[in-house]
Amino acid sequence: MEQFHKPAVSISVAKAILIGHAVVNLPVVFIILTSLGLGALAGLVLMAISELFSDSGFFLLVLISTAVGILLGWLWWSYSVPRWRQWALLNGANADQLHRWAVLTGLEWPKGSVFEKTEFRLKR
Repeated sequence: MEQFHKPAVSISVAKAILIGHAVVNLPVVFIILTSLGLGALAGLVLMAISELFSDSGFFLLVLISTAVGILLGWLWWSYSVPRWRQWALLNGANADQLHRWAVLTGLEWPKGSVFEKTEFRLKR
């Protein structure tokens, strides 16, 4: 792994992981739930104003909006995880422990995982 300039005070792995969940996974959950909520709201409005829009249309709209939310959430994760990792390493977090705990807490995927390969890597 590339050597980083060691800061005067190193961030603990635990603090880096907490910050990672706050800036990576919390927005993912927000994106998915917001998309689901907007889809459900749109479905309810369409059901109220149109007799042609049925229960099955409502559920299809909710399903599509949830899929869109998952896609957008994944895009956010793919963009933000490498940047969070770089920030944590630049602030002195131990690389091996950081990855170990990030995987254990659901912030990162194991090395070599097909999902890990979806990260938008930073240029060196």
